[in-house]
Amino acid sequence: MFIKMAKVKIEGLTPYSPSKHYDVPFLDGELPEAYDIRNWREHMHVEENDKGQMTVVIPAESFHQAMISAAKYSGEKIKGQKQKTWTAKISSGSCLFANIDLGIDPELDFADFMPRSRALP
Repeated sequence: MFIKMAKVKIEGLTPYSPSKHYDVPFLDGELPEAYDIRNWREHMHVEENDKGQMTVVIPAESFHQAMISAAKYSGEKIKGQKQKTWTAKISSGSCLFANIDLGIDPELDFADFMPRSRALP
């Protein structure tokens, strides 16, 4: 058995929209949009990088699940392996060793970080 290492560069088609679960109650009379703006940082996964700075990350397991979903969705067949697709290869044969550092400072302003469709005018 042998191990292949790959270093990839991923370019997103849409702005990053974090989705970490959090449990912060609404304030009395607070509208959903105001709630999102008040708590938007709670959605981020943040950790210290190798330079000692806090940074926004995508958890390795979340990204691994996204790769599996993308392979399943594409249905692309592996050349020379009849009807086999990439789904099983990626789900059982790939591993991410660390969370993905996005190089984003978690102290950014809401309008600089969130997708434009959700930013205030």
